[in-house]
Amino acid sequence: MTLTAAKQGVQLSELDPWGSVADLGSDILEGDVNAFGKMTHGAPTDPVSSAYFGTTRGKLHGLPVRRAGGDRHRRNPADR
Repeated sequence: MTLTAAKQGVQLSELDPWGSVADLGSDILEGDVNAFGKMTHGAPTDPVSSAYFGTTRGKLHGLPVRRAGGDRHRRNPADR
């Protein structure tokens, strides 16, 4: 297996625009929060994938994550 070190200091200008975080299932609480990313391995639907991810400034709640099997749920910060 090959391990790749994460690049430090990635800027939003190096990432692809993914749209508003509201389009990804989050609730925007403050600001105009847009998501940016770049897949580095696999695809979002693959069992294992990775990407750089960033957003513009703002406040949001409930960025959905995918569970094994592909169903989406909102991560609750209290579920640590």
